Amino acid sequence: MEEKFTAGTRRDWVTADAWFVGGRRVRYDPKTARVVPDGEAAAGSGVLKVFERTTAGPGGDAVWLTLLPGFPDGSYGWAQVDRLLPAGLGPRLYVEPVGQGDSDKPKRYRHSTYGRADLVEALWRHHGVRRTVVVTFDYGSLALLELLRRRLESDRTAPAIAAVLMVNGGLFADAHTHPWQGTPMLRSPLGAAIARELKGEVPLYVGGSDEDPYEHRQVTLARERVPDAQIITFPGGHLTTSEHPDLLAGAVTEIASRHGVENRSMSEEKV
Repeated sequence: MEEKFTAGTRRDWVTADAWFVGGRRVRYDPKTARVVPDGEAAAGSGVLKVFERTTAGPGGDAVWLTLLPGFPDGSYGWAQVDRLLPAGLGPRLYVEPVGQGDSDKPKRYRHSTYGRADLVEALWRHHGVRRTVVVTFDYGSLALLELLRRRLESDRTAPAIAAVLMVNGGLFADAHTHPWQGTPMLRSPLGAAIARELKGEVPLYVGGSDEDPYEHRQVTLARERVPDAQIITFPGGHLTTSEHPDLLAGAVTEIASRHGVENRSMSEEKV
């Protein structure tokens, strides 16, 4: 199945200052891969502060919407999309990896896909997330692939990943036009393996543009190699988050609502 989104109107721009004021910095220990709660003394050194942004939403067994960022703009890259999401869609979690945005930028820190996946899992545990729809942009897809691998190759069941949307990101290593040497995941066959192992267990949506100078081949190969995936095409180049945030917000809203993320705004409209 393939959907095509066309350009629409744009809203007022969200500034970086406004975006970061709306979030908070939490203490994170990369050695133990856990969030250090307020009031708890951090054992040893190396505890960092990482930025996160969440929206209010129902607790308990609510299905969360997790959004992982790209490079170099980090979580702020989602600002224009977030503004166009329904206020009642949530709860939502925006993750800021170490070294980006308002997260700490230590001089001697080993950045890795595995470390970014550890951070996501730590924030999920911190917020009591049991089930989530995950949306990624750009290299955020690599952390998602690692998270999926962990669930497929072990007995990890919480939180469950209800569905994934990968936008302009790397699912297949052989489709990258700019394989960063510092990211070994790009040179691995992980994407192809994940695509085979999913076997319909996790609904997969792949979004992209044929005009994207970096990841356009990802969409082409997804059509060929993952026939069960739903392909969503956008106009414009690589930065769909800023070029067409309205279209991306529409796709995110539809997919999130379809897979259990509560949309109170939609519910109120139907009453």
